[in-house]
Amino acid sequence: MTTSSSDLIKVTPNNCNFCMFVDSENYDHYLNNLCENYSIELLLRHLRDNGLFIDIGVHYGYYTIAAGTKFKNCRIISFEPSPKIITYWKKILN
Repeated sequence: MTTSSSDLIKVTPNNCNFCMFVDSENYDHYLNNLCENYSIELLLRHLRDNGLFIDIGVHYGYYTIAAGTKFKNCRIISFEPSPKIITYWKKILN
């Protein structure tokens, strides 16, 4: 796969029921679901549909998207300070 670092690639992490967009450097990491499996399991077990989830350092949104996919009425606040990642979010949201 040939892409520039500014390209976004749609990926569905293994064993997840959502997709997300990442750069080519992180594609395999998310595809193979090398994220914090224990942390996401805890989050999804303890978060409630009418709850509040705050994601500080959202990066590509793994936790934000997982929470929003499972809990449609959950209020989610996501913050990302990296200008590079903010550029990706602007592309995704537009």
